[in-house]
Amino acid sequence: MKLQYQYRLDKTLITLFIESALKNKNKEIYRYKKNGSEFTGITYGDFYKKVKLFAGGIYSMGLAEKKMAIISDNCIEWMAAVLSNMGLKGVDVPRGNNTSSKELEYILKISDIDYICLQNKDSLEKLNQCSYLKKIPRIFFNSKKIELQESDFTFDEICQKGEDIILREPDFFENLASQVKPGDLATIIFTSGTTGIPKGVMLTHKNLTYAPTEVPGLITAYEDDRWMSILPVWHVGERFFEFMGIIHGITIVLSSVYALRDDMKKERPHLIPGVPLVWKKVMTGIKSKMKQSGKNKMFDFFSQKSLGFITAKRSLKKTVASFKKKSFFTLFQSILRLFIYFPFHKLADTLIYQKIRAATGGNIRTITSGGGNLPNDVDDFFEIIGIDLVDGYGATETAVMVSIRGPKNVRHSIGRMMPRTEYTIVHPETQENCQQGESGILKVKGDQVFKGYYKNETDTQKVLTEDGWYDTGDLVRETLSGDLVFVGRAKDTIVMLNGENVEPEPLEEAMEDSEIIKHALVYGQDQEALSALIVPNLDALKVILGNDWKSEYSELLKSKDIYQLFKKEIKSRINLEKGFKINELIHDFVLLEDDFTIGEELTNTMKKRRGVIFSKYNQLLKLD
Repeated sequence: MKLQYQYRLDKTLITLFIESALKNKNKEIYRYKKNGSEFTGITYGDFYKKVKLFAGGIYSMGLAEKKMAIISDNCIEWMAAVLSNMGLKGVDVPRGNNTSSKELEYILKISDIDYICLQNKDSLEKLNQCSYLKKIPRIFFNSKKIELQESDFTFDEICQKGEDIILREPDFFENLASQVKPGDLATIIFTSGTTGIPKGVMLTHKNLTYAPTEVPGLITAYEDDRWMSILPVWHVGERFFEFMGIIHGITIVLSSVYALRDDMKKERPHLIPGVPLVWKKVMTGIKSKMKQSGKNKMFDFFSQKSLGFITAKRSLKKTVASFKKKSFFTLFQSILRLFIYFPFHKLADTLIYQKIRAATGGNIRTITSGGGNLPNDVDDFFEIIGIDLVDGYGATETAVMVSIRGPKNVRHSIGRMMPRTEYTIVHPETQENCQQGESGILKVKGDQVFKGYYKNETDTQKVLTEDGWYDTGDLVRETLSGDLVFVGRAKDTIVMLNGENVEPEPLEEAMEDSEIIKHALVYGQDQEALSALIVPNLDALKVILGNDWKSEYSELLKSKDIYQLFKKEIKSRINLEKGFKINELIHDFVLLEDDFTIGEELTNTMKKRRGVIFSKYNQLLKLD
């Protein structure tokens, strides 16, 4: 049965989970790799038993209604611990294993945690540098190669502690969970610190329940679906999808970005949530395979024809972001192009696109994108090959969801506002309401808007009014159809020496469309012209240079030939003919030998930490 919308904000996520677990007790809730590379499954009934036993164990230790730090990547124990803690009116403070020790120490110190759940030895190595936490109870999901201390427990030991409570009072967990109120604090999720010190976003049970109960009906999904989890589960975006799945009886396959290609073939998912960089890498990988097999010219020919077809189709169905009304002549042209390109598109689907879809397992109906701006060429690519890509917009502060493209799926947009969400778009300087089509800062108000930043009233007051309006700090434009288009971060706007304002993201996306540019970061605050930091795509460079690759990589990047190669590539992407303005042209660039890494220059959702990058390369860029 197709998932339908039902108003559920009168209940909490933990209550909805219990209902789903009892209804779907013989159905698989998770598929995961227990040992090695083979998948195994666990039913809703067996998983719910783990949740109750773990909750009983925590309760017996006097840790109900406490703060639980959880340092772990994706695993079934993560969700079991979080749901157990939720049902005991606790608050979780989650983080991944790749969090830097310095950032982790700051988060745990400010959070006033009462106990800690750790996934494995990797989690412990980060935690050992926080000496003041040694006396706090620690629970290990996997204790392999760990010498347990007196205050340490394994996940199974906690579950054993809970058996007596469950035997004495079988409904103890359900009774406690029913006392949790929608307005109670549920989690403190620290932002990834793209622009400074991480801030603890306080989200209530109502905040977390909003998106999982509102989105069904806005995307195409069915009760017998398999959804594949590849993003860090502690992140609010992935939490939303997993919560939505488990309260609707979906089977969730735990994978990762790195294992995505192989796991898709094995588990044949129907829906995969991701971020723009993931889908760009998938697109690049498919094109690279075409090139290696010698089919790139055929693919390029047909994909251009298919682009003509989908562009014409969008124009007629009004499913592309538009700020001007289409003339009769434009519509006539679209009809003409539709008939011209349709045969090419159908032939390409038979010869190429069906094989690409088969390589993903053959079941993928929908992939979703969020957590960053989706490049238009990525949007186009997946529509061309016949995979529905649904983009959405939100932030940790809005429990991930503010807008979504929905069933109509207006391409090159971030969709329309979610139900019962108020919004306004204001001029960054005057704060006056913008006209349709004008770029301005988006402000929103609704059930998903957070409670405030933990122990940080100063920053809370900067973005959240007393009556609940949240200043996103993001620039958007509203289309004729009422859909929104993301423009960039207001705080990332570069003000040049001549007073011109430049949004760096469109420029960076244009450069990153090149197969030899992995990451690009534009800078030029108070300068006469723009420059860029470039991380080359090492694999693509090796293919292009072939036998000419004779130097050490660091020396190669200093050569005049390589500089000219990148200069030519950047000019081909950013020029006046492409619609860029004179002040948006890139006049100089620096090639970096080291890649950006998650947890350092990149957040867990692969956003660039501009402040961290600028600080790291300050001397090189001479920004002072």
